[in-house]
Amino acid sequence: MLTAWRAGIPVIAWDGRTPRDPSFVQQLRQKQAEPSGNLARLREAVTELRLDAHTIGSAEGEHHLGQHVVLVWDDPTRPVEPLGRMTGPDDGVGGR
Repeated sequence: MLTAWRAGIPVIAWDGRTPRDPSFVQQLRQKQAEPSGNLARLREAVTELRLDAHTIGSAEGEHHLGQHVVLVWDDPTRPVEPLGRMTGPDDGVGGR
């Protein structure tokens, strides 16, 4: 994933199942139903997959792609934080 970020790729989707399903991309595209590459539609498709996984029976839902799909989205319209000392999750508000 770090390689993708460094390359400037703003969206990453992956299958969290082990072993990975070779039809993962096909399943996403089928749900997206729009091969235009519209990234906004990809976000909607992932949301729909997750909802689908929760509405079917628990045994089938456990293996449903919607339970395992991960979408990392770097929103290009998000304002950049002002420069300053960055804090880690253990530093709390305002640092230590």
